[in-house]
Amino acid sequence: MDNPTQRYFIEIAYDGTPYCGWQVQQNGLSVQAVLDSALHKLFRQPIATVGCGRTDAGVHAAQYYVHFDAPTIADNTEFLFKINRILDKNIAVKRLIADVPPNAHARFDAVYRAYNYYIHFEKNPFCDAHSYYYAWLPLDIAAMQQAAAMLMQYNDFPMFCKTRWWRKNYALPNF
Repeated sequence: MDNPTQRYFIEIAYDGTPYCGWQVQQNGLSVQAVLDSALHKLFRQPIATVGCGRTDAGVHAAQYYVHFDAPTIADNTEFLFKINRILDKNIAVKRLIADVPPNAHARFDAVYRAYNYYIHFEKNPFCDAHSYYYAWLPLDIAAMQQAAAMLMQYNDFPMFCKTRWWRKNYALPNF
């Protein structure tokens, strides 16, 4: 008899430095491809993951949610131990969430997304991979906050879309 499948969510963190982004791509190694491969090894069958969003090449995630369907996992602790042993050092599975509805979706059910950008002001080789070195002091935080607050009056940013998907949906001039 086949082992029944269940929908799972996992919370992961990753250092995106060596990857071409979250999503599987033909031009390089992605976080999703590495995770799918590790799950394939663990379950001994293909497992396809769905992430809560996409990240670009070199972008890191401290808290990122993924769903997948797999055979029943009997022991959460054992699963976490094994998957983290299989994954490379740049990806960590922090927890497994098993009691989710079969139609729960990591991307479409997400209710919050936050992006953090870090700046350091003293030259430090240990910060360079995860923070921007700003050597030109002083940095006017108040002016930066004022400029950022101006963005809050807008809620539609199709001109910033890299893929220009909005051309199909909006009557905008062709640039």
